Amino acid sequence: MSEWLNVLSTPDGWERLGFARHYGAKSPLWEERASRIRGALLVYRERFGDLSVHVVRSPGRINLRGMHVDTHGGYLNLMTHQREVVLVVGKGAPGRCEVANTNEDFAPLSLAWADLPQRLNDESWGAFLERPDVQQHVADHAGCWRSYITGSWLRASMALGLPSALGLHIVVDSNLPRGAALSSSAALCLALLEGWCAWHETVLSDDEKILAAQDAEWFTGSRCGTCDQAAIVLGSPGHISHGALFPKVFRSAEMTPVAFPDALRVLVINSYTRRSISGAEKVAYTRNRFAYSMAIAIVQQTLAQLGYKESEIRYCDRLSHITGEHLGGDGQVLRVLKEIPVSLDLATLRERYTLPEFDAEYTRYFADVAEAERPKEIMLRGPLLFGIAESARARHFARALHTGAYELAGEMMSCGHDGDRRIDSTGAPFVLHPDDKYLAHHIEEATPLHALPGAYGASSPALDVLVDCARAHGALGASLTGAGIAGTVLALCHGQKAPSIAEGVRAYMAGAEYHEVANLPSPRRCGRGEVDVGRVMGLGAS
Repeated sequence: MSEWLNVLSTPDGWERLGFARHYGAKSPLWEERASRIRGALLVYRERFGDLSVHVVRSPGRINLRGMHVDTHGGYLNLMTHQREVVLVVGKGAPGRCEVANTNEDFAPLSLAWADLPQRLNDESWGAFLERPDVQQHVADHAGCWRSYITGSWLRASMALGLPSALGLHIVVDSNLPRGAALSSSAALCLALLEGWCAWHETVLSDDEKILAAQDAEWFTGSRCGTCDQAAIVLGSPGHISHGALFPKVFRSAEMTPVAFPDALRVLVINSYTRRSISGAEKVAYTRNRFAYSMAIAIVQQTLAQLGYKESEIRYCDRLSHITGEHLGGDGQVLRVLKEIPVSLDLATLRERYTLPEFDAEYTRYFADVAEAERPKEIMLRGPLLFGIAESARARHFARALHTGAYELAGEMMSCGHDGDRRIDSTGAPFVLHPDDKYLAHHIEEATPLHALPGAYGASSPALDVLVDCARAHGALGASLTGAGIAGTVLALCHGQKAPSIAEGVRAYMAGAEYHEVANLPSPRRCGRGEVDVGRVMGLGAS
């Protein structure tokens, strides 16, 4: 402990700890990060004593392009963020974990291994989560941060091949805002896994780490994909991680680093809104997600009806394979989509398509919605068009950065956001209707897939007005990041314009108009907005 505190007290010590590698050469972040890590160490010393510890850091995640496609094998453009979770981790009593958080909103935890659901020796993690006693345990602790600790403890035990993972003393510190779509939960799970591995002197491969952290988060009740964890593990300074992750055959090595241009900056704009949906709004949000969960099966069965070869149909098992190159041009992809109804009632959906996962997915999305409020009709074509076009956008986005076509990269960010948009620049409702006439027009005009927004609808008025504000002040493009409804907006900017754009956004967020749109307390209480300006920061969890 004393050694850590000493080395963190001087710039020379920061150099020794690799701050340049993590935070940029002589970055102003150095002093702030050193101060926060020292603070976490002091909390640990006060609570647990002056003992030997590991310090683990795990940065947040942003995704510049490739929204909502990671669970279906679409292309992604992932970056780490300069904000991060930091753990101070020391040995605890066998079979017990004591956890403190520097944020007083999180109560201290005292956890016993004997109180947790236990995996059977040959039981897979998926089978473990489906057990009634485990499901009840997850339900009883829904929304509790203890679930992240216990899920990571259980999953670490499985990864380490031990009947129980070592008990630890843990202090958590984070400057990642909660609920802001910056993957604070994935960062926490990865850091916890790293802590247990460090004290067992075990190193997991990148794939093992990513999948284990996903499993740990599933224990909390989430059914997240792998892009958050992959962004954090694979991140490297000055680069985005580009590629397609396919959950059924997961290989993170297929992600490749693409240099992020020195001329550009990314604004990370915290909207101060959090996802909280219920009633009619929940149905409007989740019915597109439900339809989207059926996407691949619907496309493959449509290809079969159109007479495509079996090998061609099998190849289209993920969004990154449903391309104009494979199907005979972007226009041909749109012709396939013309054969898929704009919408269908649930009974007809069941009759028309063979969907083995229908019941499980329907329960997942609508089990907590009153029977009378559950949707009777599902939008199909709009969400499908979004997913296929968004994967194409993500692929072309990386190419645009590489070739210097920065305006095109910005346009693809904004186009992708339009596929999520809820209101237009005047405040009127925004809904795109991809009917037959719409598709026929774009077939005739030979519009490339990546230029078509689709209709996923996961934004909110607050996110929409921040996107419009950033663009109005000169951003090349802007978009929500993460699952949507609330959280964070990203804006791609020329480096020399980034400070003035950030100032314009902050000023707008300090005004009454934004607080009314976002349903926030008065500007006097909230003050100016939180906008981070930066390039690609940090490395993966380390």
